[in-house]
Amino acid sequence: MEITLTEHPGYQLIAVSGRLDASSAPELMASFDSAFAPDKARFVLDLGEVDYVSSGGLRAILQMTKKVRGAGGGIVLAQLQPFVEDLIHMSGFDNLIAAAETTEQAAGLLPGGTP
Repeated sequence: MEITLTEHPGYQLIAVSGRLDASSAPELMASFDSAFAPDKARFVLDLGEVDYVSSGGLRAILQMTKKVRGAGGGIVLAQLQPFVEDLIHMSGFDNLIAAAETTEQAAGLLPGGTP
């Protein structure tokens, strides 16, 4: 798995590629934790290059969501591949976390509006 963190005005973009499973989820959490601060709690999680997500990956996304919401921020998923989109829907995560087709659209869905 590869993770790229890019800071944008008003939010941070985490782009992930590869598999997001129990063995790679700690790496995602470490990257997220290094970028998270109470005044930097708005994230777009770009999963456009992720071809597989396990329950361990879903758990990491849920932990990230709880942490940013606790700080008054938010997280939006972007560019979901069909398999990942189906998993998000079947697991009910689509009721908890918004998703968008592009990272720009995702940024516009973050709390506080378009950055």
